[in-house]
Amino acid sequence: MTTSASSVLSTHPRCRLRGNRRKSKSTSALQARPYTANQRVAPRVGQGPHWISLLAFKHPGPSELMPLRLTLLHLDPGYLRLARTATFAELERVCASCKAWRLCKNDLERGDYETGMGSYCLNAMTIDNLVVER
Repeated sequence: MTTSASSVLSTHPRCRLRGNRRKSKSTSALQARPYTANQRVAPRVGQGPHWISLLAFKHPGPSELMPLRLTLLHLDPGYLRLARTATFAELERVCASCKAWRLCKNDLERGDYETGMGSYCLNAMTIDNLVVER
Protein backbone atom coordinates (compact mmCIF):
# COMPACT_ATOMS: atom_id res chain seq x y z
CA MET A 1 0.00 0.00 0.00
CA THR A 2 1.45 3.35 -1.02
CA THR A 3 0.85 6.63 0.75
CA SER A 4 -0.26 9.48 -1.46
CA ALA A 5 1.17 12.82 -0.39
CA SER A 6 -1.92 14.73 -1.44
CA SER A 7 -4.23 12.40 0.48
CA VAL A 8 -2.20 12.86 3.64
CA LEU A 9 -2.04 16.66 3.38
CA SER A 10 -5.60 17.26 2.20
CA THR A 11 -7.69 15.84 4.98
CA HIS A 12 -11.20 16.69 6.01
CA PRO A 13 -11.49 20.22 7.53
CA ARG A 14 -12.76 18.79 10.82
CA CYS A 15 -9.63 16.63 11.10
CA ARG A 16 -7.43 19.65 10.36
CA LEU A 17 -9.26 21.62 13.06
CA ARG A 18 -8.67 18.81 15.58
CA GLY A 19 -5.02 18.64 14.52
CA ASN A 20 -4.60 22.40 14.92
CA ARG A 21 -6.20 22.25 18.35
CA ARG A 22 -3.91 19.36 19.34
CA LYS A 23 -0.84 21.18 17.95
CA SER A 24 -1.82 24.32 19.86
CA LYS A 25 -2.07 22.33 23.10
CA SER A 26 1.31 20.70 22.42
CA THR A 27 2.93 24.05 21.69
CA SER A 28 1.47 25.53 24.87
CA ALA A 29 2.72 22.56 26.86
CA LEU A 30 6.23 22.96 25.44
CA GLN A 31 6.29 26.67 26.18
CA ALA A 32 4.91 26.11 29.69
CA ARG A 33 7.70 23.73 30.69
CA PRO A 34 10.01 25.19 33.33
CA TYR A 35 13.51 25.98 32.15
CA THR A 36 14.94 23.48 34.63
CA ALA A 37 12.91 20.69 33.02
CA ASN A 38 14.37 21.66 29.65
CA GLN A 39 17.85 21.56 31.18
CA ARG A 40 17.27 17.97 32.34
CA VAL A 41 15.80 16.69 29.08
CA ALA A 42 18.02 18.48 26.58
CA PRO A 43 21.31 16.62 27.28
CA ARG A 44 19.55 13.27 26.78
CA VAL A 45 18.96 14.19 23.15
CA GLY A 46 22.26 16.00 22.68
CA GLN A 47 20.86 19.55 22.67
CA GLY A 48 20.99 22.70 24.75
CA PRO A 49 17.95 23.74 26.79
CA HIS A 50 16.89 26.27 24.12
CA TRP A 51 15.93 23.52 21.64
CA ILE A 52 12.48 23.10 23.28
CA SER A 53 11.54 26.61 22.19
CA LEU A 54 12.48 25.74 18.61
CA LEU A 55 10.04 22.83 18.72
CA ALA A 56 7.21 25.29 19.37
CA PHE A 57 7.34 26.01 15.64
CA LYS A 58 5.08 28.22 13.60
CA HIS A 59 4.93 26.16 10.40
CA PRO A 60 3.95 22.55 9.60
CA GLY A 61 7.45 21.40 8.71
CA PRO A 62 8.44 19.34 11.76
CA SER A 63 4.95 18.13 12.61
CA GLU A 64 3.62 17.23 9.15
CA LEU A 65 6.09 17.66 6.31
CA MET A 66 9.17 15.99 7.77
CA PRO A 67 7.25 12.86 8.90
CA LEU A 68 5.59 12.72 5.46
CA ARG A 69 8.97 12.97 3.70
CA LEU A 70 10.29 10.17 5.92
CA THR A 71 7.21 8.03 5.17
CA LEU A 72 7.56 8.58 1.42
CA LEU A 73 11.19 7.47 1.72
CA HIS A 74 9.96 4.26 3.43
CA LEU A 75 11.18 5.28 6.89
CA ASP A 76 8.88 5.01 9.91
CA PRO A 77 8.74 8.33 11.80
CA GLY A 78 7.19 6.64 14.85
CA TYR A 79 10.00 4.12 15.06
CA LEU A 80 12.64 6.83 14.60
CA ARG A 81 11.02 8.92 17.34
CA LEU A 82 11.33 6.00 19.78
CA ALA A 83 14.50 4.21 18.68
CA ARG A 84 16.59 7.14 17.46
CA THR A 85 15.40 9.88 19.82
CA ALA A 86 18.40 12.18 19.44
CA THR A 87 18.40 11.88 15.66
CA PHE A 88 14.65 12.53 15.44
CA ALA A 89 14.95 15.54 17.77
CA GLU A 90 17.72 16.91 15.56
CA LEU A 91 15.59 16.38 12.44
CA GLU A 92 12.74 18.30 14.11
CA ARG A 93 15.04 21.09 15.29
CA VAL A 94 16.60 21.60 11.88
CA CYS A 95 13.23 21.40 10.14
CA ALA A 96 11.76 23.96 12.57
CA SER A 97 14.47 26.44 11.60
CA CYS A 98 13.98 25.92 7.84
CA LYS A 99 12.82 28.82 5.71
CA ALA A 100 11.94 26.65 2.69
CA TRP A 101 8.94 24.88 4.21
CA ARG A 102 6.57 26.20 1.52
CA LEU A 103 8.75 24.65 -1.21
CA CYS A 104 8.77 21.43 0.77
CA LYS A 105 4.99 21.45 1.15
CA ASN A 106 4.45 22.11 -2.56
CA ASP A 107 6.85 19.35 -3.56
CA LEU A 108 5.30 16.83 -1.17
CA GLU A 109 1.78 17.70 -2.33
CA ARG A 110 2.91 16.79 -5.85
CA GLY A 111 4.45 13.57 -4.52
CA ASP A 112 7.95 14.79 -5.39
CA TYR A 113 10.07 14.02 -2.36
CA GLU A 114 13.38 13.75 -4.22
CA THR A 115 13.70 17.39 -5.37
CA GLY A 116 14.10 18.82 -1.88
CA MET A 117 16.64 16.18 -0.98
CA GLY A 118 18.95 17.53 -3.66
CA SER A 119 18.41 21.24 -3.18
CA TYR A 120 16.77 22.95 -0.20
CA CYS A 121 16.27 20.31 2.52
CA LEU A 122 18.63 20.99 5.42
CA ASN A 123 18.00 17.47 6.73
CA ALA A 124 18.94 15.77 3.46
CA MET A 125 22.25 14.37 4.67
CA THR A 126 20.77 12.95 7.89
CA ILE A 127 17.78 11.47 6.06
CA ASP A 128 20.08 9.96 3.42
CA ASN A 129 22.10 8.31 6.19
CA LEU A 130 18.90 6.88 7.71
CA VAL A 131 17.84 5.49 4.32
CA VAL A 132 21.26 3.85 3.82
CA GLU A 133 21.21 2.34 7.35
CA ARG A 134 17.80 0.71 6.96
